[in-house]
Amino acid sequence: MEAKTGATANVIWKKDINQLAGSVNWAQGEYGADATVIPLVVHPSHVVERAGTPPPNCRSINRADMKELKKA
Repeated sequence: MEAKTGATANVIWKKDINQLAGSVNWAQGEYGADATVIPLVVHPSHVVERAGTPPPNCRSINRADMKELKKA
C-alpha cells in the first residue's frame, strides 16, 4: 500500500505509481511468486497519468474510502 493522502493532483503521478510497483516487486521477491499481492494506492484521484504504468490488479481508494476501510 502506498498512501499519497497529501496529494492534490487530479492524476496519480508516474513516480507515485512506480513506487507502488516497486513495493509489489519487493513483496513478490520476499514472499515468492505464488504470494497474493494486491497493489493499493490511497490517492484523491483514480486516474494514472499517461506516462505511468500501474502494476497488474492495482486498486486505488480515496481518503473517504480509507476511513471506511479503517472502520471495517
